[in-house]
Amino acid sequence: MSLTTQNLSFSYGIHPVLSGLNFSVEPGQLVSVLGPNGVGKSTLFRCMLGLLSGYSGRIMLNGLEISSFSVRELAHRIAYIPQSHGQSFNYTVFDMVLMGTTHQFTPFASPKKRQIDAAQMALEQLGIESLSKKSFCCISGGEQQLVLIARALAQQASIFLMDEPTANLDYGNQSRVLDCVKQLSQNGYTILLSTHNPQHALFYSDTILALHGGTIAAFGVPDDVMDESLIRLLYGMEVEFMDAGKTRLIVPAQGRGDLCFVGSHR
Repeated sequence: MSLTTQNLSFSYGIHPVLSGLNFSVEPGQLVSVLGPNGVGKSTLFRCMLGLLSGYSGRIMLNGLEISSFSVRELAHRIAYIPQSHGQSFNYTVFDMVLMGTTHQFTPFASPKKRQIDAAQMALEQLGIESLSKKSFCCISGGEQQLVLIARALAQQASIFLMDEPTANLDYGNQSRVLDCVKQLSQNGYTILLSTHNPQHALFYSDTILALHGGTIAAFGVPDDVMDESLIRLLYGMEVEFMDAGKTRLIVPAQGRGDLCFVGSHR
C-alpha cells in the first residue's frame, strides 16, 4: 500500500511544525525519518494516523484521503509501533499481541478464533512464540520491542509507523530489531521509522526522509542523499564518511573544540 503526502502542513496554534511536505512511499519500502528533536517527526506520524486533523494538504493511501476512512478502517491499514517503555499492567506477551486485533470486533465482544490465530501467527512470524505465556514486564527490552511489532502484525495493517524502535535497546538488541524490520519490508510491508541514529538509517533504509525546519531537507536513496553536509545541517556537527566493505561508516570528526564546551574543575 502506497502512502503519499501533498503539501502537508501543520501548526500548533501559531507555531508551524510541518510546512509543505511532498513525498511518496511505495509498498515494501523502509524509510528512515531523520531530524533533530522537535523537528516534527512525531507530529508527522500523528497526522498520518488520523490523530491530528488540523493539517492542511493531503495524506493519501493508495490515492484515497485518510480522512475518508473510519478509525477502524484506518487501523486495518496503518499500525503504530511505539518505543517500549515497560508496562504498568501484568499482561502476558500473548495478550499484548492479541490487543492488535481489537479493531476487528466490538468493544464488549471477546476475541474469536480468527483473532487468536492472528496473534499466534504474528508471534511465530517473528520467532518469539516461546515468550507467549511470559509477562510482558519480565522480558528484555529487545523482546518487548519485538512483541510490539508482533502486535502490529496481528493488526494486519500493511503500513507500519515506528517511533524510534531502538532508542532504549542495547547494541545487540538494536541490530536484532532492525534486522527484523528490514525483513518485514522485504516481505512487502511499508515502514516509516523515525531514528536519531544516521548510521542505522544509512545501513538499513531504502530511503531517507530528512526533516529540518519543518521542511524536507533530503528525500532519496541513502547513498545519494546522506553526506557530511546533511549531517551538519541536521545535527550541527562535523562527520566524515569512511568506506567499510559494502557499507559506509559515519565517524565524528576529531579535535573540533568548537563543537562543545568542557568546563574546568577547580
